[in-house]
Amino acid sequence: MLFHGNLGNKCSVGTNNLIKKGAYLTTSSLDILKDFPEFLLRDVKKTKSKTNTIKIKKEYKEIYSYLTDDYLNIDQISNLSKKNIREIINILTLMEIDGFVTFEIGKGYKKLFKTL
Repeated sequence: MLFHGNLGNKCSVGTNNLIKKGAYLTTSSLDILKDFPEFLLRDVKKTKSKTNTIKIKKEYKEIYSYLTDDYLNIDQISNLSKKNIREIINILTLMEIDGFVTFEIGKGYKKLFKTL
């Protein structure tokens, strides 16, 4: 059996209790949203057409235009957009929450839909 923290350490009590109660490992917003499908892509569903295309928000358009069906990491997106990494991460995080992009650790970001 594996434990997140040392059983005798007071600092591990909270984490170990969460694991004991059945806590889930979360590595992205989609991990959370899969358990709450009523929130998953709720805004995208309203604008998605039969051809798997969407109308993308104005504030996302530039960064989204650099994304492809293959994964790009933050450095690649920064080089393409000439924007600083902090600004890109802010935009990509909002885009992931809104369901326009997906993120995979070790791979990066990719778009989920074609745009109109």
